[in-house]
Amino acid sequence: MATILYRIVVIYILLSLSLRIMGKRQVGELEVSDLISTLLLSEIAALPVADPEIPLLYAVIPLLFILALELLITCLKNRFAFLKRIFEPKTATLIRNGTIDQAALRRLRISVDELMGELRLQGVDRLSDVALGTVEQNGRLSVLLDPNSQPLSPSSVAGDKGGYETPVILDGVFDENALASLKGGREKAGSILKRNGIGRKDAFLLTLRDDGRYTLIKKEPDE
Repeated sequence: MATILYRIVVIYILLSLSLRIMGKRQVGELEVSDLISTLLLSEIAALPVADPEIPLLYAVIPLLFILALELLITCLKNRFAFLKRIFEPKTATLIRNGTIDQAALRRLRISVDELMGELRLQGVDRLSDVALGTVEQNGRLSVLLDPNSQPLSPSSVAGDKGGYETPVILDGVFDENALASLKGGREKAGSILKRNGIGRKDAFLLTLRDDGRYTLIKKEPDE
């Protein structure tokens, strides 16, 4: 039994690294860890069915072990930021202010045809209308339109043209990709934290806008 559990851990780690190397867009809407757990669970559950000589306990115990491992990794990822960076892909900006980041496209192995097709599926017919296009952690492309191209809303009617919010601190950790795209983003974030009398680790969410406005949410104390 110890050999089986050891093999599960090794396979889990290898699958995690392999899927990270393959790229996030192949995963679709599933997180990497969810997909791995699904593959392992289905494979192990089929063993006693395919071979009646294999005791049922040899499938039940590994299944429970995988579930416990998934819960443990999820808890550790939420508590330790460096583990989250290891097990989860980062968001990647592909379009900013109507300009495509060609290096990011090559890095993610996404063709221009695929990108333009995804924009059309989201109802975007002009690249110049896109203020920000980002590949999220689940592999989907999210698009924020330029304020002048967005549908009318109460804020736009009132003359609010401040642009989109860029998250720079997520659960107490700086988003390096966002900071790299914002001129003086780290200094601005530090000034806001100092003004509100909190440290970076005490910030649950901090977003910055082009017009200088921001949204700051403090962490709630652990119960």
